[in-house]
Amino acid sequence: MYEQLRPYTREEFLSKLPEQVMNGGKVVPVRSEIAKKLGVVAESSEEAEVHTEVVAHERKGKVFRREDLAVIKVRSEKGKNTALIKVLASESIETVYKYAEKYSESGGKFVLRRNYPPEEFRRGDARSLKELGLCPSEVLIMKEVTNCTVCQHCYAI
Repeated sequence: MYEQLRPYTREEFLSKLPEQVMNGGKVVPVRSEIAKKLGVVAESSEEAEVHTEVVAHERKGKVFRREDLAVIKVRSEKGKNTALIKVLASESIETVYKYAEKYSESGGKFVLRRNYPPEEFRRGDARSLKELGLCPSEVLIMKEVTNCTVCQHCYAI
């Protein structure tokens, strides 16, 4: 049921760290400095605002109430890609999967999960993002799925 625990490689460890933090009003590089200490070239992650229907309407001047929106930040399996997805709170998790797929590093075979409280959000769940507790904002992480024995809906086939 649980995957075998193993130590992170240097690259995996670095991918978990923030690229930079704010300290005393100054931007402080974190990942690149630790990478230098470890003798590794740090890869930077790419964060992209996904062009959703909500974003398109906002660019045309439409104003949404905050409680009507869900802003979901989705981090790819190894942390190389981050997608900022802004959708209506009434949408289902399937909408988030649809937008997140192109940022996957596992060819679309993933399940979206939250670290705290730990929870997986499977495809096909008809509840709204608001009902799932993902509003007004949440950070989800793609977890690669290799051999799903639970269902056929947790990843794209």
